Amino acid sequence: MHNANIENQTVIENPAAAKGSGKSILIVDDDPESRWLLEHLMVSEGYEVRSADYAEGAMRLLFNFTPDVVLMDVRLPGMNGLQLTRLIRLTSPEKVAIVAVSAGDARFAVQEAYEAGCDGYIAKPVNAQTFAATVGGYIGN
Repeated sequence: MHNANIENQTVIENPAAAKGSGKSILIVDDDPESRWLLEHLMVSEGYEVRSADYAEGAMRLLFNFTPDVVLMDVRLPGMNGLQLTRLIRLTSPEKVAIVAVSAGDARFAVQEAYEAGCDGYIAKPVNAQTFAATVGGYIGN
């Protein structure tokens, strides 16, 4: 497994895993423990994972990287995840699946995520057994 931290951005690859082979994910989460868990759940399934801990770092990554799916924490410092989702929808030439991953599943929070342009919503804490399969369902839609 390869892990390189570049300006608060992490790239993790597991060349031995095969399920997500050729698919990539951007994780945007300011909580280091949550980000680590999501990274490792997806890397263990063979996905190329890049991550950022704030919205501006994610936008820098997106200039040169088009992931198959973005896993977006809603509560980010500065520009929040819903604002970042709207910005991605306005500026990205390609339709990228964006899935909100955030604490709580109140009906209002889910509705807000969809209105901002998210394709899905996964409540934290995530189910480690089903998370990768759930995320995989958004790829190619």
